[in-house]
Amino acid sequence: AVGLLGGRLAEAPVKHPGDGRPCKLGELRDPANLRFMASNLRRVDPRVFQPILDGTWLQGLDWRAFARGLPCPVLVLRADPAAGGMLTTEDVETLRRLAADVTVVEFPGAGHNLHASRTQDMVNVMIYFLESLHLA
Repeated sequence: AVGLLGGRLAEAPVKHPGDGRPCKLGELRDPANLRFMASNLRRVDPRVFQPILDGTWLQGLDWRAFARGLPCPVLVLRADPAAGGMLTTEDVETLRRLAADVTVVEFPGAGHNLHASRTQDMVNVMIYFLESLHLA
């Protein structure tokens, strides 16, 4: 059941994104977010996790080659690396060098799960960005 899985997720040991100390996922995510995660996990084919467990999930990916010469505007929503954001400053700067039109919006203090922690801010940013494409 989703509730049971959400409870198990709350107890899952993880590293705190800010300082790397061991903690439980329930210290980082609220109960509604944990239920949402549990609901999504119940619907996913377990085989999608195998490349992650094997350490091969990025094998063959050359995002720099993909970014080089992107003809369309790119919006990057960057979570705070100190709070669990995935994109490094170097990654962002590399993307800016390779792609023609990159807009980066920073979310200080926000972790990887932006759609849950900064929902309205994300929606506002995306609307402004998309409207800029419509008017261009």
